[in-house]
Amino acid sequence: MGLILFGSIPYDFVKPKIYDVKTLVQEYISYSKKENIPKANLFEYDIEGMDVKVENFDHFNVSVDVRVTKFKKTELAFTLYRGFRINKIMLSSGREVPFVQKGDHIIVKLSEKLNMDSVTLTFTYSGKGSLSNPAMGKYIYLPSDFCWLPSNQPYAVRFLFNDEFITSSLKNKNKIKYTLSYKGIGKPTFVNLPKTSDGKYAGNTTGITLISGDLVHVKRGKRTMYYPVSWFLYKEELESYLNEYQKVLEKYNGIFKTNYKLPNNIILLPNMDINDTYIYINSFSDSDHIILQINPVEFTKKMPINHLVPYQIDRTFSTNNTFNNPKKFANWFIYNSLLGSYLSDKHKDSIQALKDYQMYLAESYLDEKGKVILAQLLKIDEKKLPNELFVRWKDILLDEDKNDWKQIEKTLLQLGLLKENDL
Repeated sequence: MGLILFGSIPYDFVKPKIYDVKTLVQEYISYSKKENIPKANLFEYDIEGMDVKVENFDHFNVSVDVRVTKFKKTELAFTLYRGFRINKIMLSSGREVPFVQKGDHIIVKLSEKLNMDSVTLTFTYSGKGSLSNPAMGKYIYLPSDFCWLPSNQPYAVRFLFNDEFITSSLKNKNKIKYTLSYKGIGKPTFVNLPKTSDGKYAGNTTGITLISGDLVHVKRGKRTMYYPVSWFLYKEELESYLNEYQKVLEKYNGIFKTNYKLPNNIILLPNMDINDTYIYINSFSDSDHIILQINPVEFTKKMPINHLVPYQIDRTFSTNNTFNNPKKFANWFIYNSLLGSYLSDKHKDSIQALKDYQMYLAESYLDEKGKVILAQLLKIDEKKLPNELFVRWKDILLDEDKNDWKQIEKTLLQLGLLKENDL
């Protein structure tokens, strides 16, 4: 089991290659338009396994055999980050199949004569990844929840929230069989699959994490910490951060009756995105590793990085990581802000500015009902909030009912935190 922490370091050494203003502007314009996600029934199939071949020389090229089962239609929809352009898609017979790639989605058109309920499709594509998740040269930062492999999750890979990119956490719902073959510049620093031979990996997981870059590592008891060379001066602060993480995680487990644990392999990676306002909540966990983003250089100027741990925990371990629109993200963002403040044992004045800022960012996405309920909620003494509020609130965020604030109002009334005449 490993922990991967995404952070920020100066990126002048790679910026000339991936910091393409024209591409960045095009992506911003593309995501600023509401994307028409294919019909949900086109995603109704299972992915049984993937055989992935990466050739990373002059370009980052991928060939992946996707074993698809239980499909009922001759049109199938897949999700893949738009920065990877499909060259062709073929059947195992070698025959090419027609497809349409638009934004983060691909529609594959199978023949009516294909009389079977399973098929292997070979996707070949290339690209440089995104600015925050590049795939070029020796700098490869592709976590398993970033959609660098075809997925049957019906969401956009990224969306805009207050004019900044938020990346959805997308992975297979269940573990499937993967193989990975890597050829190219350097050797991977971290792959979340057992190594079978030189450059080859295989195992069952929910997605592949592929990491390569200029990292150093140090042993701390049972744990191995990997981090960018430029963070060497922050080693002790990072260790303090991990101690705080363990303490807050235990408190989180107590509230939600869970048993999450901090893993032994800790990898800190540079975040090279231009916008880093939401770095502290970009996180992800799987059975064998956890991914976070922190920025010791930037946050040390404003507050110690361990003050931000309470705001990272929920997205790391929650299943509520997939947001298909900014309104849904705003509802979670408010919940996470209050939960983070509730989990923190720091002096409230030291984190009040962060809490207020998060509320400010999210409030514009609320309807009038939501704004009224939130205003009343913020008047309640935080010390009087019961654990049960956050347990129920989390369930509300995860259910299919889109009227979250009506449910939150009902919960507040049931718990005696509000009275009818307060509204």
